[in-house]
Amino acid sequence: MRKLARPRAGLEPGRTSNFVPSADGGIILYLRSRLPFDEAKVKEELPEFLGKLRQYRQSEAIKSLDLEAGRDGAARHSAKRAGQTARKN
Repeated sequence: MRKLARPRAGLEPGRTSNFVPSADGGIILYLRSRLPFDEAKVKEELPEFLGKLRQYRQSEAIKSLDLEAGRDGAARHSAKRAGQTARKN
């Protein structure tokens, strides 16, 4: 989505963006219209959105830590096994 920020930002209603390459081809944006900003709606929906975003980021952080712990554990296990094999010889 970050790749889309630049072409989307300067796009005028009724215009088409330049081609934006992606991993599976590319994207061309067409802006039909710009809707007015509804501050009341943002104030109403923001707390729920931020709560969901916080949960998502916490979940991703935990997954990342679990993966790191798994890699570290596997490396320690391999090193331990290598040390045991060296002692046997």
